[in-house]
Amino acid sequence: MVRQITSEDVAVGIELHNTSDLPEWFKYPARLQSVVNEGLVDFHPWHMLSQDAAIRWFAGLRKRFPDVELFPFAQRTDGDEIACFERITPGSVVVFEDFNRPLHFNKRFSSFEDWVRSAIEDMLIFEDEGCVWIPPEKRVRS
Repeated sequence: MVRQITSEDVAVGIELHNTSDLPEWFKYPARLQSVVNEGLVDFHPWHMLSQDAAIRWFAGLRKRFPDVELFPFAQRTDGDEIACFERITPGSVVVFEDFNRPLHFNKRFSSFEDWVRSAIEDMLIFEDEGCVWIPPEKRVRS
């Protein structure tokens, strides 16, 4: 099941705050906050999640995978892959297809920075050369 991303899910123009809505074990890493503050939230096909979307997704992950503590921060829009921080390995990022059983991590990164590098690589190879991706909210309707 591919979950459609909406403009409310994407972290455009928002701030990430370490609030009581977040799990007690999680704080947004400074590097993630810096990336979002710089407006680097769309590495098509990867998109950073807004804080509200991440909290909603976190609640769903807890129901689907109660034995694993994960906090999502990005979704790949051409499938069900999401990127999450994992409680048992602070600072690392895991990528997996949500809604698949059993849970299997497709990729593991030792840091958020390593994940960003990979997301940029995905962005560079995702579109055909010469194509320019335009976010839905900026497309002109005819």
